Amino acid sequence: MPLVFTTRVSDVFSLPKLVVLWTLLVTVSLAVICAVVLDDQRLRIEFVAAVDAPVAAYVVLSLLALSLSTDRLQSLFGEALQHQGVLTTVLYVGSFYLARSLIRDVTRLRLLLAAVAAAATLVSAYAIVQRAGWDPIWHGFLPSGRVFSTIGQANALAAYLVLAIPITAALAVISTRSYVRIATIAAVAAMMAALAFTRSRGGYLGLALAASVIICAQWQRIAQRWGSTRTYAGAAIAVMVAVVAVAAPLRGSISALWHRPPRVGAVNDEVSVQDHLDIWRVAVEIIKREPLIGTGPETFPDQFSRYSPAALPPEAVQYFDQFRVESPHNQVMAVASGAGIPAMAAYVALLVGVARTLWGRGRRAADQVTRVAVTAIIAAGAGHLVTDSFMTADITGSWLFWTLTGAGLAAVARRRSAASRSAA
Repeated sequence: MPLVFTTRVSDVFSLPKLVVLWTLLVTVSLAVICAVVLDDQRLRIEFVAAVDAPVAAYVVLSLLALSLSTDRLQSLFGEALQHQGVLTTVLYVGSFYLARSLIRDVTRLRLLLAAVAAAATLVSAYAIVQRAGWDPIWHGFLPSGRVFSTIGQANALAAYLVLAIPITAALAVISTRSYVRIATIAAVAAMMAALAFTRSRGGYLGLALAASVIICAQWQRIAQRWGSTRTYAGAAIAVMVAVVAVAAPLRGSISALWHRPPRVGAVNDEVSVQDHLDIWRVAVEIIKREPLIGTGPETFPDQFSRYSPAALPPEAVQYFDQFRVESPHNQVMAVASGAGIPAMAAYVALLVGVARTLWGRGRRAADQVTRVAVTAIIAAGAGHLVTDSFMTADITGSWLFWTLTGAGLAAVARRRSAASRSAA
């Protein structure tokens, strides 16, 4: 799916992916229903209260916000070229439960990881081709010198790679064949290069958090293998390298947090950060005025000019009047401003429930494949939450996040059931 795009329509990247995903969801869902009804197979989805209750609340509150939206059509389909409306939310939730019903054994889990790695490798290869100036389709066109590959936007590409890198690295760990390990390590290197070419600060931060999650999960094993003294020394060096690596591209952003730079004459990093801060201020203003139900999912672009004078100085209002602000560039704020604080609380509760369930059960899993895969999924999810905090949600990354978390829950549910049967 990440590889799908077409230049035959004006919506080159998002719409073709959305069509593929809906076709896949409907087709596979019908196949599952037929298997349950005709072949008398059991639908294996374990109910997890900490996860499924927030999912239900989030969907119901989103539908309620849709019914009371200032623009129901906009809320249903979402902003043009983004398509993050309620219909797409239903798609994500459907993919989440479909993954939970289909991942029944280690073989299917491996296949999912391999599919993610293979697609991300091809996406990264195309990004490298773009950076080299050999793109046969766009002929060297790079907006602000940043690659976009088959995803369509540099930050969205970075968000996708932050999800794919831990998953591909997990394949290298669980593989027993040396040539597979070499191939996956080379794939990770290509993804890292493509991520660097996106010049996405959110992507760098997301990958740093994902790496931190993996180190935290494997801390005891690292300490046992290397010894505590060397482990702490290595960790200190790693932290220093990470701080330098992250701080260098963020130096303009850090500066902009302390003072409001003038947009005329300011460097791009400072303007970008200031834009984000101003957009967030408007989102907060909407949340303050419409706390219970919001203005309707995906109506932020239409409501921005209405609420911006109360949140921004006149020069900033004039600046934003020159273009359309497609979203708050923060998923939690997007949910809160569009569907209200209760919907945001349900969404955050869902994220917390998924993280706690995967972390708790994953560490107790009996087999290495499940432990490593679930750790990679947690790391990928943590990185995704970071990238989603600084950009408009993207179909590829969001769908993959929901699918991977569903697969992770299926894996730990399967392992738990197997352990229970063994104990009995």
